[in-house]
Amino acid sequence: MAIEIDYADTQRYVQHFRDKGCQPEVVDNTEGFINLFWYTTDLMDQLKQELDKKTVNIVRLKEMLFGSSSTDDPATDKASNSTSPDIDSTAKNGDQKNESKPKPKPKGHGRRGVDGYPGAKGSACKHDTLKAGDTCPQCHQGPLLIKPPKVRIQFDGHPPLMATRYELEQLECSTCLFTRTATAPIDLTQKYTPKAKATLAYLHYGMGVPYYRLAKMQQMLGVSIAVSTQSELIASMMGPVHAIFNHLMGVAAQCDCLYQDPLFHRHDTE
Repeated sequence: MAIEIDYADTQRYVQHFRDKGCQPEVVDNTEGFINLFWYTTDLMDQLKQELDKKTVNIVRLKEMLFGSSSTDDPATDKASNSTSPDIDSTAKNGDQKNESKPKPKPKGHGRRGVDGYPGAKGSACKHDTLKAGDTCPQCHQGPLLIKPPKVRIQFDGHPPLMATRYELEQLECSTCLFTRTATAPIDLTQKYTPKAKATLAYLHYGMGVPYYRLAKMQQMLGVSIAVSTQSELIASMMGPVHAIFNHLMGVAAQCDCLYQDPLFHRHDTE
């Protein structure tokens, strides 16, 4: 069975104990606990109301929990308000100087220039009908001179691993069955180039791309590569890498302290 009481009821109980001759210290401590209880209850009700409004901010909650940061001491307020005229004039002059001084304009516009893509593939485009030295088609007097080219950047997408199909022409004699095959423009003895293997290793170990996910992406883009093939290609690169890894492991074993930086790389101190 629940009994509802309010703040006035608790105050009557405390006064009853005082009238009965209880120890003053015990009554005062009990009254303090009761006041703390009612203060906490009232504070929780206010917090609930503020949260229900959905417009409460951190400053408002801080004032409700810890009170306002402004002091109630009139002497302190008077001292803070009574500032020297010299200080006020100096501050105003400083503000006027700061307002009159123009702010430096930031350099650039936040975008990369055409020279900011060193890895972009270059392609020189010649004019279709004109060349340097031809007569101007507008005035028909002066010759055309070469100017710096106008550069444009275009982004395109492709699979992480690209494949090129080379069709080598073959000629065969109808009498003696002599066959001659055209020479490939590049060396085709390796189906997977070192650059392709390095790309696989970087995607898997550097970027955390699983084998099956990369295989699914390559298949979707029409250049399939099996999971087992990826594993075999990366394993074929482990020979030279193991030598470097073993050397670094020996160097790390001689350190007095080895710890891992979760943001960048491992560091060691001698």
